[in-house]
Amino acid sequence: MSKFFNTLLLTLTYIPGLFMLGLFIPEAYNAIITNNWPRANATITTCYIEKPTCPYDIEYEREPFVVKVEYTFTVHGTPYSGDTIAKGYGGSTSLDDQEKLYNTLHSARTIKASYNPQDPAENLLSPGLTKNHIAFIICGILFVWLAICITIYYIIGLGDRKAVLKNLITTHQ
Repeated sequence: MSKFFNTLLLTLTYIPGLFMLGLFIPEAYNAIITNNWPRANATITTCYIEKPTCPYDIEYEREPFVVKVEYTFTVHGTPYSGDTIAKGYGGSTSLDDQEKLYNTLHSARTIKASYNPQDPAENLLSPGLTKNHIAFIICGILFVWLAICITIYYIIGLGDRKAVLKNLITTHQ
């Protein structure tokens, strides 16, 4: 393998991994913090499923179904509103999953909204991590792990080639 190819391979594995970790570890941390936010009773004012607008009927190209919700709640006599289900929530291509979420929200008379105690305008319905946070962190770790393995292989491979040359016993006449 050429030095250029090795450098390119390492760059193409380290960069996405470090990018994912750098982006999603702080997001995951912020999502975890929401577990400690206080909660208030909220009333759902609007709830519907946003259907994909993609004209293709190919699974991997389809846009996700997204549950849209709006709710209101009061903190110390001041009314607030929100539209965030969870940090990192972006819907799903599975209509069944989104219908379950929609039915749960739509049938609820009241629901608990978690809010930032310093700024109740920052709020959501489901605190904590989502599968998206965990999936991207795992992907980032795998990319970095792959890059480390390639680096180790490259370093060991160079040493192995030198050892082969060193251990050759030749005779010249």
